[in-house]
Amino acid sequence: MATRRRGKKSVGGDGGGGAPRRTARFEKAEPEKVEPEKVEPEKIELTKRHLRSHDSSLPLVVVNPTSANGATGRAWPRMASELRSHFGAFAVAFTERAGHAREIAEREARAGRRLLIACGGDGTISEVANGVLASGADAELGLLPSGTGGEPIRIHFGP
Repeated sequence: MATRRRGKKSVGGDGGGGAPRRTARFEKAEPEKVEPEKVEPEKIELTKRHLRSHDSSLPLVVVNPTSANGATGRAWPRMASELRSHFGAFAVAFTERAGHAREIAEREARAGRRLLIACGGDGTISEVANGVLASGADAELGLLPSGTGGEPIRIHFGP
C-alpha cells in the first residue's frame, strides 16, 4: 500500500525567525484497482484445447491468486520467474472460484498432463490432489505452498 505524508513535520526554517515554517501531511493512498483483461469465450475454449493437446508435456502450476489474502497473486510474477529459472518452462492456470482447482487438475490429468503443481493454501493443495485422484490418471502432484496455514506441509514434512 502506498503512503503519503500525513501529520505535521517542519520543513524549512531555523526556528530563529528566518524562513517561514511549512508543514507536510502524510495520507494513505488507495491502491489502484486494475481490471483484468476481458477475453472472448471462443479464445478461452481455444486456449483450453491448445493446452490439452499441445502442452501436456509441460508441468502445470495451478495458482490460487487469492490465497494468503491475495499475497499469492501479488507474489506470482516473482515466483514464476524463480520457477522458470530453476526448472524451465511450465504452463499456468489461475483459479477463479472454489472447486476450480479440482476441475483444472482433473481435466489436465485426464488429458495426459504428467505433473500438476498446486500453488496456494491448504484448500488449493487439497483441490488439486482430489482432482488428480478423481482423474484416475498416472499424474504426479507437486506442492508450492503459499497460504497462511501450511497444514499439509507440517504434517508431511514436519515444522
